[in-house]
Amino acid sequence: METPEVCNGEGDQEEEISLPGFRFHPTDEELVSFYLRRKVEKRPLSIELIKQIDIYKHNPWDLPYGSSCSKMGLGDKEWYFYCKRGRKYKNSIRPNRVTGSGFWKATGIDKGVYSNGVLVKALKLIG
Repeated sequence: METPEVCNGEGDQEEEISLPGFRFHPTDEELVSFYLRRKVEKRPLSIELIKQIDIYKHNPWDLPYGSSCSKMGLGDKEWYFYCKRGRKYKNSIRPNRVTGSGFWKATGIDKGVYSNGVLVKALKLIG
């Protein structure tokens, strides 16, 4: 079994730790209400489970292999990254999803995330 690596936001390896049996499978509500909220509030966790990566510097088929944290759950079907959302034009709300070899495309419809029956965020899948 490979030992997962803990990476910081700059892509440098901090230390190797063993988490046998650990599976990161948060619900949409947990992603928004816990992880994203802590990120926005600048309250880091003791272990960085979601990496800060500029996904626009990578093609979809290169993640997670071509990213700075290349040993994260390679058998997994989903990966989670924090990435600042750029704008296509200065005064536009349209996102810029261009990569070196193409672009990230929004797939499907927006998915509402609810907490205690209240809509807290709409998630958009890209691929």
